[in-house]
Amino acid sequence: MMAKLKSQIERMFSQGPMIFVRLTIPFLVMSIQNALKTVPDTSKNVFCTLDDEYLFRDDDGHGRYAYWLLYIFNKMGYTIYFYRQVNLVGFKRLGYCGRYIYALKNLKIVDRVPEKTEEMIYVFDEPRDEFLERSWKKLVYVNIVRPADYRFGEVIEMPFSMHPMQYHFNQPEKIYKLRQRPRKLRIFFGGNTTKEAYQSKSVPQYGQLNRHEATEIITQAIPETQVVTSLDDLNTLLNQNGFVNKFILLKAEKSGQLKTEDWLSTVALSQFFMCFSGTTRPMCHNAIEAMAVGTIPIISYNDWFFPALEHMKNAIVYSGKEDLIVKIRQVLEMPLSKVEEMSKNVTQYYDRYLEPVYLQERFEKNQEKVCTLMLFPKVILSEKQEAKVKFIKEGISRYLESIRFTSQYGRKF
Repeated sequence: MMAKLKSQIERMFSQGPMIFVRLTIPFLVMSIQNALKTVPDTSKNVFCTLDDEYLFRDDDGHGRYAYWLLYIFNKMGYTIYFYRQVNLVGFKRLGYCGRYIYALKNLKIVDRVPEKTEEMIYVFDEPRDEFLERSWKKLVYVNIVRPADYRFGEVIEMPFSMHPMQYHFNQPEKIYKLRQRPRKLRIFFGGNTTKEAYQSKSVPQYGQLNRHEATEIITQAIPETQVVTSLDDLNTLLNQNGFVNKFILLKAEKSGQLKTEDWLSTVALSQFFMCFSGTTRPMCHNAIEAMAVGTIPIISYNDWFFPALEHMKNAIVYSGKEDLIVKIRQVLEMPLSKVEEMSKNVTQYYDRYLEPVYLQERFEKNQEKVCTLMLFPKVILSEKQEAKVKFIKEGISRYLESIRFTSQYGRKF
């Protein structure tokens, strides 16, 4: 075991000494804080295992999902025992969003299973026989990046999130005040638009335009588009008097990213936000962030929401290149009364379906012994990917079948 750990550390050090140095002190500090941390022992206790390393990757945004799952249980008032072996290498593998987990108030990272689990909820993404064979109050399978047919018991839809940095730095506390800000822009988008970052084959298979081609179409077809390539120019634009009835396109690859603490307040200055697809699948954090502050999404993946967003009620929904231009023209000509009506509908939707309380209502109302939390209503995997994760469905199905045969002996979950 020690030889394996030594090898892992040497391999990490070979990737760059500064990575090793930068992580060592945070690892030691956070490990000590976690060891000394006490969490409340309540009737709402969760034991969680997340074994898919995909959920902790920094390179493509999937590392944000593990944090969101644990954050949302924390917000629902649960005490969470997150089972994970974390040495220095494991600390690095958590990714920067995964390391935010240490700051969650009622969460403790543990390396052993509690002795008594009968009154605990077991939350997991991959089946482990040694854990499934224990007695649990409830089993919760988490379907985060799996097809919709990976479901067991009742499916409870899990709302998508803002970027974890927004939660980590307590930005959602501002949203109700930001909703009251006077709007200065008609349409806003800020983010990376490079071809290199958005040439993934995943987004087109969902019938979506990628961000690069969509921005190219807009800049060519909509004369009211104003491309902004520096944050100083954006600030000048936002500080000028009067309303700007244009599409303001902030290209972050040239301007640099807005600071986390400035993002929501900037989005809140616009009536509409252009919700381009993400890198590997349509759903993107900026749609949730826009809706949180009452900014109306212009979106093509409205059916990825639970329930689906509705055109001209709480979203502007487009489909394809030509329709995108038609809808942007419609937005630029929309009367203020309609904008205000839709903005109100957007905040009502956010408060009802995207706040953690929505999940809590449905989750705690469910009395079944097994249920599935599902983040995305439609995920497409390649044949190779499907074959790789087939063991999940087979393993859980096999376990549930064994429960059916032994239930006559009074076995508990």
